[in-house]
Amino acid sequence: MGYWRRCTKEILSASAPGIQVIPARAGAGKSTWIQAFLLSLCTLKQQGDPLADFFGGVLLILQKVEDLNDIDQMIQNAFPDAAPPLMVPLQSLTASSKKVGRCVNPDVRDYQDCPGEQCPYADSCPLLHQEEAGRRAFLLGATQARFYGLRQSEQLDTLLLREAEDGQLVRRRFVLFDEKPELFQIWALDQTRINALSNQLESLTSDRNLSDHQVGRLQSKLHFALEVPFQQIRRDTVIQLPTGKTVDQLVGFYCLHNALSAEFEALKASLTRHLGQNNRQLQACLHIAEHLCRGSPCLFCKAGNFHLSISTDGMSALTGHQVLIFDATAELDGDYLHQPRLQFLSPSPPRDMHNVTFHLFVHPKLNVSKAAMQKSWLTEGLCTLIEELLVQFPGKTFLCSYKEHSAYFARSLSPEALEQIVRMPGQEPPCIPYFGGTNGSNQFRTCTNVILLGYPRLDPESYLERCYAAWKDAGFQEQLEQLCAYMETQAQPWRNGLRDLPAVAEYESRHLAARLEQEIYRCALRDSTCTSELHSFLFSPPRAMWNLLLERFPGCRVEVLEFLPDCVMQVIETQKTYRGKPTAYARLQQFLAGWDGTPIFLSQLRTQLDISPSSWKELRKRSDFHALLEAYQIRPLRQGGKTVWTRSSETSCGVISA
Repeated sequence: MGYWRRCTKEILSASAPGIQVIPARAGAGKSTWIQAFLLSLCTLKQQGDPLADFFGGVLLILQKVEDLNDIDQMIQNAFPDAAPPLMVPLQSLTASSKKVGRCVNPDVRDYQDCPGEQCPYADSCPLLHQEEAGRRAFLLGATQARFYGLRQSEQLDTLLLREAEDGQLVRRRFVLFDEKPELFQIWALDQTRINALSNQLESLTSDRNLSDHQVGRLQSKLHFALEVPFQQIRRDTVIQLPTGKTVDQLVGFYCLHNALSAEFEALKASLTRHLGQNNRQLQACLHIAEHLCRGSPCLFCKAGNFHLSISTDGMSALTGHQVLIFDATAELDGDYLHQPRLQFLSPSPPRDMHNVTFHLFVHPKLNVSKAAMQKSWLTEGLCTLIEELLVQFPGKTFLCSYKEHSAYFARSLSPEALEQIVRMPGQEPPCIPYFGGTNGSNQFRTCTNVILLGYPRLDPESYLERCYAAWKDAGFQEQLEQLCAYMETQAQPWRNGLRDLPAVAEYESRHLAARLEQEIYRCALRDSTCTSELHSFLFSPPRAMWNLLLERFPGCRVEVLEFLPDCVMQVIETQKTYRGKPTAYARLQQFLAGWDGTPIFLSQLRTQLDISPSSWKELRKRSDFHALLEAYQIRPLRQGGKTVWTRSSETSCGVISA
């Protein structure tokens, strides 16, 4: 209470508009504070307090429509007689909006069925009239997706201004983000976008009744204004090595030093008139072209397809408003690191993490990158390891991986293991949680185990662009130019790709640490009073990322496991081949897994499995061979001078305990 009392005083005593960041950790009560804050402002409005009119109104930005509807229901319950309603949550037709009655047509299930204004219920449809009602609502709710779409098309005033009772437009003072917003707007241009824009012009001959001659002129002007300089930059950005060989410069800055011409302005106006100001392809192309024509440096990258990019301040449209950003990992996230315009409020009081244990599997074979997870032996081996971990650490488990593997683990783990794992709600076929699908979710707060199979990395080009956007005023360009000069002296430049740039490597580490902290906090750790033993399992965590993450859990215990678990080793051996055939160990393990224990002569077994005497001799020297026999309770017996294998009666066929 003391922490939130201080935050409230700082927020309400702000002397001028600006952006305040509240870095309260997950579980510290930020959602509760937001609800209390909104209820308090709505109380002022409902009572006719002049302070409510002074505040003007509130814009609430959330990630999920479901959360918007929950807040709306809370406001309705608190003020059932409010007319007009105090809150309007903007949304399209979704399962959530259908559930809460925003679509009253019984024949419509989703947006694909919606007939729009032709619907017989159109006159009373909340969705069709929501924008009109939202202009007057004291509290307006929107998703981040809607906010970004309106921001890109420069139409945010539809959210930021409210029509007061006297018809005057007033500014909504408070803009609340419950989760981190995109602080920067990144514009990128590549050949695909140029081609797409040209194709859109091509369609104007039929769609807008322009003559073929007119479309051809527009395409020709677009070619000279955009594609010609684009290809010039592509040709010029090379390195002349000391050996005389020419190679591509991987990344850098380029300036055209051309003046912005009246002809370009005319082309811009013409393209906007014909294609519309909300055309995303056109917006990206025009922003890049204007930037280049002003002689401003433009970032180019050849790590993937050749493209140019620039960034603008994504929060500039909120100038004049008091913006509150609630972000649990703001202190860690690189986007906030070099932003003096942001005012950081105090972090929530630190917690003692003595009940949290991290188990780090650091063997190189347990690398769980997206590429590594394509190996069948790894995913199968991880399944066997998870089964063992859940026996050793009973309790509800938050198991999270990549989306493309989420159904596999839900399908491959035993029913006993799946009893402990909390799966993604409402998914068919069933799947475990996946990175990117759990944002803002409280569905896993009963879990005492967290197993993270992967790292939610972005592609290297995205890290480059985001790092440039966030750190361009903190020496990013100087560091990159120094590195480019150094690469010109190297026989093999850019051997490590974009990670050769220290700023990009640090930004990636901060991004991963912030994302993983959020996933770890999905569990019972969200409850600040939780004293249960909590276990988190990570696999081959990058060192720089782990060092950042560890600082966020003071007092925690760490167990480093350098060995490769036997159960994973057995899967590897089972799937190994030699000259296209399974190895001797793999053939033996496969036999034992399906063997019913009927006594068999060892000589007969070796013949059946096609294992030569020399291979058998080498096999017997291996420690995992004896572990395999022990796991299957093999009993060698002598019978008539020959060795016979049999199995103890108490052994369960096919079950290996490492």
